[in-house]
Amino acid sequence: MRITNSSFLVRLFAILSAVVAVHASALADGDKVPPARSPFAAASGIKGNPKVYVLPMQGIPGLDFDGQLVKDVLKDIGESKPDLVVIDVDAGSVGGKPDDVRIDPRRQLSAISGLRDDIAVLHAGLQAVPVAVLVRNGSGLYGVAALAWPTIFLAPAGSIGGIDFGAAAPGVSDADIRAKMAAACEGMAMGITELGGHDGAQTDLLFASKAIDAAAARTAKLSSGECADVAGVVKALGYASSVAVGNGAAITAKASTGWRSELVAVQGMLSKFQESLDGPADIAGRIELMKKVKAQMEFSPRLARVLEWSVGLNVEQAAELIAALEKQSAAIARPRVEKIGSHRVVLVDLSGGLGETAFASAVTEAGQMADADGPGQIIVLEIDSFGGLVTELYKFVDAIRAVRERHRVVAWVRQAISGAAVTSMQCNEIYFRSMGALGAATMIHGPVSADSETAKFLADMGDIIEKNGRPRSVFEAMVKAKAVLTYTKDPATGKSTFHDKVTGLPGEVVLSDEKDNLTFNASNALDCGFSKGTADSLEQLAPLLGLR
Repeated sequence: MRITNSSFLVRLFAILSAVVAVHASALADGDKVPPARSPFAAASGIKGNPKVYVLPMQGIPGLDFDGQLVKDVLKDIGESKPDLVVIDVDAGSVGGKPDDVRIDPRRQLSAISGLRDDIAVLHAGLQAVPVAVLVRNGSGLYGVAALAWPTIFLAPAGSIGGIDFGAAAPGVSDADIRAKMAAACEGMAMGITELGGHDGAQTDLLFASKAIDAAAARTAKLSSGECADVAGVVKALGYASSVAVGNGAAITAKASTGWRSELVAVQGMLSKFQESLDGPADIAGRIELMKKVKAQMEFSPRLARVLEWSVGLNVEQAAELIAALEKQSAAIARPRVEKIGSHRVVLVDLSGGLGETAFASAVTEAGQMADADGPGQIIVLEIDSFGGLVTELYKFVDAIRAVRERHRVVAWVRQAISGAAVTSMQCNEIYFRSMGALGAATMIHGPVSADSETAKFLADMGDIIEKNGRPRSVFEAMVKAKAVLTYTKDPATGKSTFHDKVTGLPGEVVLSDEKDNLTFNASNALDCGFSKGTADSLEQLAPLLGLR
């Protein structure tokens, strides 16, 4: 049948002209033929260009993406009313830049239970909104999170998976226990991926030793294809363009920069906290620093998590450190003046570890107190220590040397082991309590060469001790287990002579053999002249010091 109605032909021409005009306009904008309507678009019921809310899932699970972020984002989505949510997954980066925060990956993987809860809340809150996921970097737990939704696209250079839940058991050496813990984590992961309709075989691909690339993900039907960016995802879903709504990027950026700024500030505090102590004032400063750190952790759950995951510090441990420092501070005694007859003597209690409760600054303070009575005063160091930090020992050397230029410094020994023994040997005179012991100055080394460190210590400190008028051989016998030390006494003068080997001379006394480091007791120290006397009270010490 032929159509001859001229009005109908005019209308048909007008329609075709409009179609051509629209098509020409699209091509002029650089687009190809408008995308075909996808099953996703058909099922979504969205008419026209959708309002799209972009939620970046970046950085570190449990820190950059956590329950608080989910709560804030869902509130914003409710207010912006998008037609479509695109979750943009980029693990290990923040704001498109590599993340420089490093945490223990075992602790991060163990956060799977928290991620499960957060994803469940987000998933439930997005039930009424279509969701698509773009994976740029889906390593670690974010690979699991991505599979909580069925529609997934990978960036051309993207990857997903490579999760070793066997590493999520820090400190566990038993293979059976590790396997059970890994199975539990994998079970929680499957609970997340089942939300997206992914089966066990697909989820298992995430647990391979290496992440899978975009092509492999498409072959395994983990993804619906490849898209370079969010705009590509929108077009792949059947829409020519979209309208951005909401503040997902801003909310995520605020969360990420917030705890990172807090971390930088706290790291500065912790660095200062780890500096060497010079005295009681430094301990008080440490207490205040740790109180500030603890308060920051209590205020910021994200900061608390990153500190626990990165340096193993939590609120409870911070409280324990504060209590220990307060106890340490209370154990430190300030120099005091005691009057013996008509004489004023400054006493310094050096109990505990060098650099812990015994500080060289106390010797300096004692010297200043003695200065009030003029030069030549007596300062008594009451030593009861098993040693401590080598750095503090050298501070004691300098402090005692400086004070000796003005006053008489004596050591009164209950226990002077290791560095405390060397400290005692810096004094003008050494006295013992009846149960006193002094010696065993062996160094305890870290990762440096023990031989080279010991050799340097022997050389440097040996020179200092010789300048103090004491034999180097005595010091070396305390440091080196194989060093032999004996002494003989002149029958006429009673003066002792030390030997670094067994001589066989009449009356020779062996102080240390090749098996043990030299440690003096009150008796042999007095007999060989190393000690000037023995006293258990100030009244007994006074006459030995020449005080009446």
